Amino acid sequence: MEVQDIANTKTAEEYLHLFLQSRQAMEVSPGTLSFYRVKLGRFLSELNADTAKRQDIEAFLLNFKNPGNRHAYYRAIKTFYNWRMETFRLPSPMQHMKAPKLSKLILPSRSREEVLTLIDCHLITGRWSLCCQANYGLLKLIVPNNKILCICISIRLDALYSLS
Repeated sequence: MEVQDIANTKTAEEYLHLFLQSRQAMEVSPGTLSFYRVKLGRFLSELNADTAKRQDIEAFLLNFKNPGNRHAYYRAIKTFYNWRMETFRLPSPMQHMKAPKLSKLILPSRSREEVLTLIDCHLITGRWSLCCQANYGLLKLIVPNNKILCICISIRLDALYSLS
């Protein structure tokens, strides 16, 4: 029997077991292993991995309205088919399939006055007091990194207010 003939006799459970075993050999984290078990387990329970076509996979992915969830299933399935292609030398129906788009997270913007208030909170107390810790979290979202954050905080208030 050729390698391809052996692969075509795999059940969904056998594929899942072999794939997860390969991930364990790669020492993926328990969370990643669980991710593959859930996502790939559902896919393999609904579609035959050996007969599924690109259109079947796209239809399966359309079951998920949440773009993040759809993308997660896509990643798991794509990884599975890449493994299957390398292991059993079988073609992948996902070879030229592009990942679903993810919506971009748009953070709420803060006004100049809000940013000044956040910095004032720190400058007045000399530390991030309990009442200001939530504001510090907001400031961390606005300012890209700690170095710039420190520069912002070290600027004198009168210099900030003179920009008005």
